[in-house]
Amino acid sequence: MERAMEEHSLFAWTIMVVGWVVMLMVNGWAGSHYIADRSAGNTGILILHILTGLIVIYLLMHILWFPQRMLGKGTKVRTKAAAQADAELLDAGLVIETPQ
Repeated sequence: MERAMEEHSLFAWTIMVVGWVVMLMVNGWAGSHYIADRSAGNTGILILHILTGLIVIYLLMHILWFPQRMLGKGTKVRTKAAAQADAELLDAGLVIETPQ
């Protein structure tokens, strides 16, 4: 049971969300400072803005994908009402359950 709890811990997801928020703030700061600067010769901030933008997109994709990784391929997520409705339809013979 403890191993299953460790595998389904939200610690890694929380770290990714915190990292995403930090990178998002750095990206916004770099973008606004590059635009607000009157001289267009400061390419360091532009490079920081582009790199953090790529990191923000990468982290966002992993944040969205992480719950699917935790559930696996064969798991279906349903509410209790949906599960109860499926059970009632199976009992009534209205639905033929297909193997997955």
